[in-house]
Parts: sequence; C-alpha cells; structure tokens
Amino acid sequence: FDGYNNDKTKKYPNGHANQMIANAINKGTSFMIAQPFINKTKKAAEAKCNEMMQKKLDEEIQRLTK
Repeated sequence: FDGYNNDKTKKYPNGHANQMIANAINKGTSFMIAQPFINKTKKAAEAKCNEMMQKKLDEEIQRLTK
C-alpha cells in the first residue's frame, strides 16, 4: 500500500495515503461497513511464508556450519 492516490485536496495535497484508505476499508468507518480483506490475505499467505522462511533458515544454517 505504498504511495498516494490521485484524490488531491487542500488537507492532502499529494493525495490520500493508500495505507489510510486500506485501513478505512479494512476496519470500516461511520458510514461504511468493514470489509476485512487484509486479515484474510495475510492468513492465506501465512503457511507458504513460514515454509519459505524455514527453507531459507535451513540453507543459512547449512552454509554457516560447513
């Protein structure tokens, strides 16, 4: 969510931060119900991420113990 959108205002001359927009969508606002997409995406990628980190850790251990 790096960067800014194109909605430039007096308060946000560079545009709104994408992180702020994503947080508003994820948690909801007073006029918009929450649509928690970040947690679903994170949970879906967690197993593969852990597997890749374990593989890299094993490679580094092998490299350092030679």
